[in-house]
Amino acid sequence: MRPSEFLDNNDAHTFFKRLGNSIVTGPILTNVSGFRAILLM
Repeated sequence: MRPSEFLDNNDAHTFFKRLGNSIVTGPILTNVSGFRAILLM
């Protein structure tokens, strides 16, 4: 494998998967990025 080809294609997942070093996380089941606070006075 040539790491530069994967880097040029922005494909780190396939590169590390082929090496056997890929880490895949699961869903955390929260929507923290969508949290909005509204202050009513």
